[in-house]
Amino acid sequence: MQLSELKNNLLTSTLSEAKLVQKIHTLSQNFTQSRERISDYLTDPALISAYTYFYLPTNMAKMPVILDKLGKRIEDFNDYEIIDYGCGPGTYLMALLANGIKAKRLVGVETAELMRKQAQKLFQTFHPEENIELLSAYKEQENSIDQKKLLIFSHSANEMSEIEVKEIIKKINPKEVLFIEPGTKSFFTKMKSLRTHLIENTFHALYPCPSNHPCPMSDQDWCHQILKVSLDDDVKRLCQLVKRDRLYQPVSLFYFAQSSDRGDQGLKRVVQVFEETKFSLEFNLCESSATTNQLTHLQLMKKNLDKRDIKDLRQVYAGDQLGYTIDKKLPNGVVRGALGAIKK
Repeated sequence: MQLSELKNNLLTSTLSEAKLVQKIHTLSQNFTQSRERISDYLTDPALISAYTYFYLPTNMAKMPVILDKLGKRIEDFNDYEIIDYGCGPGTYLMALLANGIKAKRLVGVETAELMRKQAQKLFQTFHPEENIELLSAYKEQENSIDQKKLLIFSHSANEMSEIEVKEIIKKINPKEVLFIEPGTKSFFTKMKSLRTHLIENTFHALYPCPSNHPCPMSDQDWCHQILKVSLDDDVKRLCQLVKRDRLYQPVSLFYFAQSSDRGDQGLKRVVQVFEETKFSLEFNLCESSATTNQLTHLQLMKKNLDKRDIKDLRQVYAGDQLGYTIDKKLPNGVVRGALGAIKK
């Protein structure tokens, strides 16, 4: 999808790019500084157009990275009903289609009427052959009680109460739940509580957690990931105009399933990258023992690393994985180790 094609299919397609950039700045300010006005744009076609113009292509770019993080292929969801709750202009359903999904049913739930109209316009133009259901509230299909369902919360659970999120999960009864939410401390506080609730209701925390044991993060810290995405040149140019970096995007990515298959557990999840020192590169890792999840402060001495390893480690972000073997446990609790594999 070219940015020019997207512009022609906005609710307000006559807006100049300069005007769109101006309104994107307004949106950004409301999202970060004026939270009490965050829902204002849902009744303004011009602001919905600006939101779609900037956030749809930059958020769509997350999908292949998310699938890779989860250890999933797009075909793994081909026989699913996929529900994007709070779908906005259809961002993640569009992303799934762009990556070749062949789902049994695709449903976007969006309470804002103008946003549904924007999504409808985009699907009619870019995927006219697909039967995408855009609803204000979820409706179960007849004879679909045993249908496998993936429920996605995409930048929507952060705007709901915990009770609302729990009620939606109970009503839809999905096999799997994926949260793609802002990588903020406030959302992680909510996510920790939702994680406990889901585990108590037969789900397994498959990403980013190494096991279902209690989360080891303190109330002062939060678990999030940095996704490095690929953007087309026209979208990169737009990011420069808006003065927002969307190549590296902080997210709260959490994946739960009623299956307990975790795949390879040899690597440990990076939850924090510490400041590089003259002699070492250091990371906070989340890993599992027989009875608990725990945080490990890993110290990798530069003298034991080659130049390629150091270069690669400088490109490791929260959410990536590292393998290591223990060389020494220091008195301050730091583990000095030897580097194994790196998985981004």
